[in-house]
Amino acid sequence: MIGRRLPLISLTLMTLLGLLLRITHAGHLWLWGDEAWGLYLIRQGFWQLTLETALDQHPPLYHQLTYLWSLFAGRSELALRLFSIFAGVLSIPLTYQVGRQLSGRAVGLVGALLVALAPFSVHYSQEARMYSLIMALGLTSTYLLLHLIRSPARMPGIWAAYGLVTLLGLLTLYSYAFFVAFQGLILLLIGRARRRFPAWLGVQGAVALVLIPFIFVFIQPILETLRIQSQFGQARTLPALLGETWTGLAMGVTLAPSIAGPLALGLGVIAALGLLGASDKGFSAGEQSLFLAGALIIPLVLFYPLHVRLPWLQPRVFAFLTPALDLLLACGLVRLWHWRRASLVLALAYVGLAWSWGLHDYYVNFSRYDGYEDYRPLIAQVAAHAQPGDLVLHHARWQEGYFEAYYQGPPLRFEYVLDTRGRHSPAFKGLHLIPQPVALTPGDVTGLIRQQQPRQVWIMWRDIVRHPGGPLLEDQIEDAVSRLGVKVDEAWFGHVRLTRYALPPPGASPAQPMEAPWENGIQLQGYALAPPVQVIRPGEALYLTLYWRADGPTAVSYTVFTHLVGSRLNPRDGTPVWAGHDMTPGNGERPTTSWQPGEVIRDPHLLRLDPDAPPGEYILEVGLYDPASGQRLRLRQPDGSLGEDRLILARLVVP
Repeated sequence: MIGRRLPLISLTLMTLLGLLLRITHAGHLWLWGDEAWGLYLIRQGFWQLTLETALDQHPPLYHQLTYLWSLFAGRSELALRLFSIFAGVLSIPLTYQVGRQLSGRAVGLVGALLVALAPFSVHYSQEARMYSLIMALGLTSTYLLLHLIRSPARMPGIWAAYGLVTLLGLLTLYSYAFFVAFQGLILLLIGRARRRFPAWLGVQGAVALVLIPFIFVFIQPILETLRIQSQFGQARTLPALLGETWTGLAMGVTLAPSIAGPLALGLGVIAALGLLGASDKGFSAGEQSLFLAGALIIPLVLFYPLHVRLPWLQPRVFAFLTPALDLLLACGLVRLWHWRRASLVLALAYVGLAWSWGLHDYYVNFSRYDGYEDYRPLIAQVAAHAQPGDLVLHHARWQEGYFEAYYQGPPLRFEYVLDTRGRHSPAFKGLHLIPQPVALTPGDVTGLIRQQQPRQVWIMWRDIVRHPGGPLLEDQIEDAVSRLGVKVDEAWFGHVRLTRYALPPPGASPAQPMEAPWENGIQLQGYALAPPVQVIRPGEALYLTLYWRADGPTAVSYTVFTHLVGSRLNPRDGTPVWAGHDMTPGNGERPTTSWQPGEVIRDPHLLRLDPDAPPGEYILEVGLYDPASGQRLRLRQPDGSLGEDRLILARLVVP
């Protein structure tokens, strides 16, 4: 009785081990870009996410399933990853069933154990992406196909299930098509399976009929996305393609290639022994070897012509091949059991050492972010200074996913500067299906700001250095924001530049004209206050816009200072300044060295009165100084002499 139950007990223990490895730290691995993109899609709702995946390099099924999953499980890191963990754990007993069908229980059990332990499988079972799902679907499809090959009956129900799983696989990962093609070829290559080929063709025809509307609608955006993605890749030779994929699937993708490559080569030697056959029932040794080796090689060979044209490659897009690799390793280990058990001990020690190394690197050293991709400090910066209704302009939709996961602060409004809402492909105007990205103009952004009237605008550009007046869309949009607001602060968080602009409340006073000449041909021609008040309370902000004119550029880049000065000393710095803002003119973007003769420079400043400012009368003063020496410029008197080094614009009262 115990002997009969031993495989079930062993499989249960292996499955629990796989679950333990996959659940470890799963809720503490912060999201990376692709996962954040998935979370962004979930926020859009079922129908909109289906449309937006037309702009992705992957089909919509995984995102649709995680959307439904999130309705019950929530959207935390752990909740999102539990879906992938479930699929990854399911692959363990599925591998056993496939191995048992193909080569017997021994290969099935060893293969299930290897899938439970494999660094690649553990890694992608902990990622909120479609790769563990495609492994489970590939195994289910293979199990059904093997069952159909072995059975003498026609079994239309099994064919229907096989067709459904094939459809689900193609809607999960486009590269799965090469695995489906391999399955058709294997039916032709295995003699007793050829009788199933006409039925297989019929099933694929039915799947194609279901997919025709999807292909018709989405094919152009898909190809364009793949073309753009492939600009960053370089075509490999076929041997290099096979070698890189084997290394990634065998050792995971976190180890350095100089380490992973040799270790994967050693695993390849053990797998090669599996080609000698380890079958004790089911298929013959030759059929088993042809099936497993073909599963690893044929899809990649079929993919190669496309790879040459669109040279983008990541081993994860062939995740459905991983169980075949583990089963081939299992065949090699079982072969050693029958041949030379001392060699089996060495092989097991090698596999254990290699995968322990891979798992240790994944758990301990690997980070889903490097120092350039961690959005959490950026989000903390926004949360610390955000005000309700702030507008966030960005150019990468997955950035919203990060905020969905980590942001805790006042509600924000996001605007993607390649707006897809309400825009449709001209080819499908009647269908209103495919959203096409249409760039917002600076005028669009200005209209949004005036309509929504946010207190602050956050600019979140990735890999964009600010060039005022530059040709990039991001520069033009930021130019429009800069004309309306005051640049409060700016910082780089890895590859991402975060800039905050404060916007004055409606109802600014008209510009007050004046003529205040300074040294070096600089003149203050006017100023405006928002709000136009004579009374200001502690903690309140005053928006001051200065209008400068110059006879020409200066040799020194002067800094403008704006101060609210009281009669008492501020204990924070021992000066009478209770609010101040020093900056290069024009939001830091128009240094005096760049001024042209007769040009008027708009120069906004934000002064926030100290919350502890005492009651009394305060003066609003402005001036310019050399930041290198601290020397202030002086006002020029009507007789040509030099006077004060500051200009008093207004007097305000703090009640």
